[in-house]
Amino acid sequence: SSFFLPLEVVDWCLVLQFYSPMEHEPDEGFMRVIRVLGIELTRTIQRQLDQDALRKNKEQLKLILQSVPAGILIVGRDKKIRWANSTVARMAGFSDPQSLTGHACTECLCTAEKDRCPVLDLGQVVDNSESLFLSSRGQTIPVLKSVMSVHIDHEDVLLETFIDITAQKMAQQSLKESEERFKTISHAALDAIIMIDADGRIIFWNPAAERIFGYRADEVHGRPVHDLLVPERLRAQARAGFERFRKTGNGLAVGRLLELTAVRKDGNEMPIEIAVSGISKGEGWQAIAIIRDITARKQMEGQLAQAQKLEAIGSLAAGIAHEINTPTQYVSDNTSFLSDAFGDLEQLIAAHRRLCGAVSAGETALAECVREAEEIARKIDVGYLLEEIPKSLQQSKEGLMRIAEIVRAMKEFSHPSSKEKRPVDLNQAIRTTVTVARNEWKYVADLSLDLEADLPPVPGLPGEINQTLLNIIVNAAHAIGEVAKGKSAGKGRISVSTRRLEDAAEIRIADTGGGIPEKIRHRIFDPFFTTKGIGKGTGQGLAIARTVVVKHHGGALEFETEEGRGTTFVIRFPLKDPVPQEQAT
Repeated sequence: SSFFLPLEVVDWCLVLQFYSPMEHEPDEGFMRVIRVLGIELTRTIQRQLDQDALRKNKEQLKLILQSVPAGILIVGRDKKIRWANSTVARMAGFSDPQSLTGHACTECLCTAEKDRCPVLDLGQVVDNSESLFLSSRGQTIPVLKSVMSVHIDHEDVLLETFIDITAQKMAQQSLKESEERFKTISHAALDAIIMIDADGRIIFWNPAAERIFGYRADEVHGRPVHDLLVPERLRAQARAGFERFRKTGNGLAVGRLLELTAVRKDGNEMPIEIAVSGISKGEGWQAIAIIRDITARKQMEGQLAQAQKLEAIGSLAAGIAHEINTPTQYVSDNTSFLSDAFGDLEQLIAAHRRLCGAVSAGETALAECVREAEEIARKIDVGYLLEEIPKSLQQSKEGLMRIAEIVRAMKEFSHPSSKEKRPVDLNQAIRTTVTVARNEWKYVADLSLDLEADLPPVPGLPGEINQTLLNIIVNAAHAIGEVAKGKSAGKGRISVSTRRLEDAAEIRIADTGGGIPEKIRHRIFDPFFTTKGIGKGTGQGLAIARTVVVKHHGGALEFETEEGRGTTFVIRFPLKDPVPQEQAT
């Protein structure tokens, strides 16, 4: 016969089948023995499975411990190493972790002094600290160490973990050195260096900023930059510009060099040159600004501009004197004529007075006076005087008006430039410049104006614009003069026109000179470059013109040229200031 005995082992169900030679069913005693046997068998199988699972878990744990990037040691209370993983062996300079087993940790790994182990000797329960790890090559490795007492395999031991923080230490050292370099540079810099957080508050302020603006670093730290450094009339617009910057990292002052106006602690405004860079942070964009006080430079530029203007006037002085001398001469001639004519008329007037007296005295005296008056009238040619005197007066009036025009133009041209931009009538600036430069062009060219009547004013610096126009018109006259030199051909032509574009006012100055050779076209705006002879040009005219138009007014200065036919300079001034300070970050 046979029978079955089910056994439950963990999640398994085992069924044992028993065979017996007896034909009858086994008795209760036999079955009790079988059940006891089944229980013991179940326990035996369970123990075996537990041991297998434990062995498997140990192998998995060992594999994990060998693979983790942290060094792990098990050290007995005798300070000898019981077990080490591959990472700590590699840190120590050993190829096999078993090479460390049995060694005292104080001999090859730990840099602690003898009998000064924080846990075993000094009684700490846990030691979490930065320390140095000693390798077999005598090198020390910075580590983050954790040591604690644990109970393993019926023994109290130390479980130690080490994380190599060499990279972090090098990064910290690099950061420290970088900060020291930045500190050294920022302290030695002559320019102000300011850092601003995403809320527009100052978080860094170097010594140059203290000198330039008058505030100590502790006075400005954490305060809104716009409240301190931006003139009050521009603060609302500056804040709006910064709000756009903090969200996008973009702004008119980012990545550019701008000239703006700032205010010092004492309330005085000053011109500055500023460059801004953005730094992306999680909460928004921060800014670092490098600021230079250009007060002295602006003063020198103003003096230089005035000196250049006076130099230009000086070079034109002979021509201007001639321009004034011509109307002055015929005013003088007409004045002499009128003086002589008035003497003649005095004789006629006296004769007519005697005639009037003779009328009262009688017929004999009357006839004599009539004869005398007629003789005087014939002698002084009254008809001629009546015709020429009005002409002389008109000529004199025109001459005086011409003199006044020249003097007014000279006054406008030579007046020192203002620091602030104001609306400039380009048509009037052209007329003024043409008048001042008349003696430069009138002998070599006919000059025509085609000025758009309703041309709107442009925001600009009048003196600088006048200087630019003068430089280009004089260059045009010189170019035509070079072509006409040694030839009997007639005069050339200079044409000046203005027109309004969509967002700019355009000036075109065309000449019929020889054009610009292709090989030097790329150099004509270079400072001190000139094709004129010694004493006839400094090479500054077009360089100054480009600086004025492009840098100071945000416009464009271009040229069109053809050798043998002439050159046209095209100047465009924006109708609105392209970089108004109130929009700058």
